[in-house]
Amino acid sequence: MFLAIFLDQIAIVTFLALLIWAAVGDYYRYLIPNALSVAAALLFFVHVFAAAAPVDWVGGLITGGTVFFVGATMFAFRLLGGGDVKLLSAVALWAGPAQIIDVLLITGLAGGLLSLAMMTTFYLYRPGPAEISVSVPRVSRGKQYIPYGIAIAAGGFYVGARLLTE
Repeated sequence: MFLAIFLDQIAIVTFLALLIWAAVGDYYRYLIPNALSVAAALLFFVHVFAAAAPVDWVGGLITGGTVFFVGATMFAFRLLGGGDVKLLSAVALWAGPAQIIDVLLITGLAGGLLSLAMMTTFYLYRPGPAEISVSVPRVSRGKQYIPYGIAIAAGGFYVGARLLTE
């Protein structure tokens, strides 16, 4: 029993570490590797088998699948990046139906604050022609990208914190 609970705690902490890795990678490279999202999803099943209390894994699968379907539709319309969709689906798997609304609210609020901060930075700091190609490659093409993985990680941290304190 102790080993299972310990394994569950390791799975949750590793899930949180993957979220940090995804957020940092998205910030610096605008990229969330598929391996991170897959690892986060697989850790959910470690959690299911090792948790002391029963886990609604069917609800988690339905929630994660629904978020993936809606996210894939948004990706098709270029409203959300593919890595963001996969990471959010993995977080939704962990959140399940009981916490998904809270996760989406936290992710949305964090995304709004992140967008506001980046837009403010973008408009306050306009690089000169010599700096454009080196310092702000995405902005130089006239389009500003938001590393939404940071906001998704905030929502995922809510889930992880709840699981660690239960």
